[in-house]
This record gives sequence, structure tokens and C-alpha cells, in this order.
Amino acid sequence: MPRDRADTASGTPVGDGPRRRETRRAPAAPNRPRPAGPGRPPAAGASESPEIGTMPRRRIAAALLAVGLAGAPAARADEALCLDGPREIVWARAAETGDELLLVDGRRVRLAGVEVPPPSLADRSPAALAEAATNAAAAHAALADRVEGRELSLLDLGEDRRGRRRGHLVDTETGHWLNGDLVAEGRLRVVPDHDDAVCVAALLGREAAARAARVGLW
Repeated sequence: MPRDRADTASGTPVGDGPRRRETRRAPAAPNRPRPAGPGRPPAAGASESPEIGTMPRRRIAAALLAVGLAGAPAARADEALCLDGPREIVWARAAETGDELLLVDGRRVRLAGVEVPPPSLADRSPAALAEAATNAAAAHAALADRVEGRELSLLDLGEDRRGRRRGHLVDTETGHWLNGDLVAEGRLRVVPDHDDAVCVAALLGREAAARAARVGLW
């Protein structure tokens, strides 16, 4: 039987009679559930795959941590409760240490509920003292960067035994809570005050995140 010839013009076979051309179809893609999104519920009966379930949770956790390290505005519930009270507008002249600043009017303010860790009494080795000095310098620079020449609002908790005002500071332009920001960055550690339980609870949450991320002091 003679072989079919291909018509060079049309590309269709000619010869003893027409033949059906077999058409290969691409295999159907597996029916994967579409990831849920805004206004899009997950497919009924679909199990959450690692790509759909686990990774977004990790990304969300990382994003929440990044927001904490960068200093989120005082919109969270714990911050709102902590900072609920009359606040005074003040202007900062300079940071004296990592947890104390001088105001334009001459008053000194000590950040409440936090401190720069002092050198350890148990370890007075040169390495330990150098590490403490490095941490103190980093905290001082971080506070100076946030306050010097800026307008702040002060939630005044009263005067300490050294004549300084003790309180919480908020940047009036950004809304950032400075005590919380510096703890979240691992620049300061929390020192609970008996008369400031709500703010201490908020600060401890930020310290726990900083410890878990091993930033700054941790």
C-alpha cells in the first residue's frame, strides 16, 4: 500500500483516503484548592497544604515581629490602655543616657518601667564590662536618635527620689511609644514598677519578642 504523501501547501495527508489526525491534549492540571484571600473562602473539603497554611503564618509572624522592632503606632490595645491618661507636650533637648533625657525646660525624664542593664556584679571581667558599655552606648544612641530636638508627649508618673520625672514618652508626629520601641529593639530591659502594671505587661510582651528574635541585649 503506498504511503500517504503530505500536501506541501496545506500539510494535510493525501493518498488512499482521509485519515483522522490524532490530537494530543495536555494532561489536566491537578485540581488544587485556590488559596483563601480577602473575600475568597477556602474550597469546600480542601485540606490546608503547607504552602497555603504554614508559610503565610510564618510570614505573618515575621511581619508582626518586624513591626514591633520598627515601633508600631500606639494603636494596639495594650498601648492604648497604658497611655490612657493626661499627657503633657514637652520638647527634648538631649538624651543623657539610654533611659534618661533632658528637656528644653531643664527637667530630666527617666523612662518608666525600663532600664539600661548595669554591669553584672557577678562578672567583673574586662569582657563583661566591655559588653555592658557597648550595650549602654547603643541604648544611648537609640534614644538620642528618637528624642533630640523633637516634640514629645509625656505621661508623667511622678517624681523619683533623684528629682527626675518618671514616665512614658510618645513621639507626637509618629505616635510611637518610645519606651516600648526601645524594649522591642532589645536596647532596654523591663524593670517592673509596682504602680505601673498595665504598661509593664505591655513592655514584657515586647521584651519576650525581642528575646525570641535575639536582638540587641539578647
